Amino acid sequence: MVEIATLSLVFGESEDEIDTSFLDAARTGLILRLESSYAFLHDRIQEAAYILIPEGARTEAHLRIGRVLLASMTSDCPAERLFNIANQLNRGAERLIDRDEKVQVATINLRAGRKAKASAAYASASAYFAAGMALLDQQAWSDQHELTFRLWLERAECELLSGDFVKAEQLLGELLQHGASNVEFADASCLKMQLHVLKGEFPRAVDSALTCLRRFGIEQPAHPTSDQVQAEYETVWQALAGRPIESLIDLPLMSDPELLAAMRVYAVLVPVAALSDFQSFCLLACRIVNVSIQHGMCGASANGCSVLGVLLGPVFHRHGEGYRFAKLACDLVDKHGFIAYQATVENSMGTVAFWTQPIASAIDFTRATSRAA
Repeated sequence: MVEIATLSLVFGESEDEIDTSFLDAARTGLILRLESSYAFLHDRIQEAAYILIPEGARTEAHLRIGRVLLASMTSDCPAERLFNIANQLNRGAERLIDRDEKVQVATINLRAGRKAKASAAYASASAYFAAGMALLDQQAWSDQHELTFRLWLERAECELLSGDFVKAEQLLGELLQHGASNVEFADASCLKMQLHVLKGEFPRAVDSALTCLRRFGIEQPAHPTSDQVQAEYETVWQALAGRPIESLIDLPLMSDPELLAAMRVYAVLVPVAALSDFQSFCLLACRIVNVSIQHGMCGASANGCSVLGVLLGPVFHRHGEGYRFAKLACDLVDKHGFIAYQATVENSMGTVAFWTQPIASAIDFTRATSRAA
């Protein structure tokens, strides 16, 4: 089905002229005239019509249509129209010669891929990212670095989510070689850590995290001692300096890009540590909270507060404070919209709530965890 307005744009004719041109086909029942569009009566008819176009002319036709549609595209272009434009351009991509136009089409594929990924259509999204990558050469890593890096990173994530670990690892290897900043290296490292976790390779995930953190000048022990954990734990209360735990909700948001990237690495490392080294798990929770108190809050801060809340009861015998830290984590998510961490903090609340609240409260938070996830 295609909108008459689109046909008018492609053919350069008025809508009345389009209706006149399509009149015979509509009368014979090959196509249907709907309220504001035309559609083939059956997919087989569409296939037969397509075959009538000489094979050598199809690529040029797709490219011409794609260019016309692209010229009229707006910044708030609906997803369906964006996909149509990308599909037309990709079918005509072999005729693209101009380097600037290739970059433009690669950018369209990045947008289309992100739209598809947001709908969990990971295979389709990966195809768009791959089409964009195919339009860029090795030089693009320098003169179109941001576009190139994002296409590779987005595709690596889609391959990971689709279960193609081999392809994902290959792409991540290239990304880690071409990262132009610590922030980009952290983005690729977080994805690489998640790949290792899915493959059950916890030591490799930890190694990736520690390697990345060292680029930020952070030396994180892989297997901290109980004395190191105790020291980090005591620093939490020193940093609070007598302030109520609840007052941390008023801290400003973290703004330093490198620090935010390091915190993302911490956030991915936390569940790895929970499965591989309990002392490291405890240290990470305390350190995330300490960094947040000093430099401001972010999504990883909510995660760290929720984990510290879970640990404070059974490990440090401070059940009341544990509930308050977990509650702070939920409040941070609500206040700042850190929805990526919503299920995590709700789950922590389900764990700690029954320490100080009626059991029904814990059950409600556990149900909320499933809904958020």
